[in-house]
Amino acid sequence: MNNGHESVRITAGAEHAADVPAPTEDEALAKLPPTAEELVFDMSLAVRVAELCHEVNKTYSRSLGERWHEPWADTDQELKDSAIAGVSYLAQTPDASAEDLHARWMTDRQAAGWQHGQTKSVERKEHPNLVAWWRLTPSQQAKDELFLTVVRTVLGQ
Repeated sequence: MNNGHESVRITAGAEHAADVPAPTEDEALAKLPPTAEELVFDMSLAVRVAELCHEVNKTYSRSLGERWHEPWADTDQELKDSAIAGVSYLAQTPDASAEDLHARWMTDRQAAGWQHGQTKSVERKEHPNLVAWWRLTPSQQAKDELFLTVVRTVLGQ
């Protein structure tokens, strides 16, 4: 059968053969690694999604009576980078759970010198949620669930 594509004959044993169309030029190009421009776009998207996640988290946290979240524009760059890393992690790890996201966040924070503290303090690099997932309250686990849901929704995962 000729539908305008070249065909490649694939043989899976002597008794089975199938004609498979060769990929078009567009299909072949789609498999190439991203260009520098595409990577910049992806990072720009990751930053915008991280900002959205931050604002959702800030709103949810305020509903719990927490007041430590600043607007994105006033947030410390290290904390912005952490949110962006979370978005990138989820984009690259579509099977990750909220618990996985929390573990990645903890590893990232601890590598940056953060430790567990009774209250959040950027100056002292302390955070009360630097504990294992199972030790978080359901309302704190919901923050990771919200982050994951926002990223998955925006990225269409």
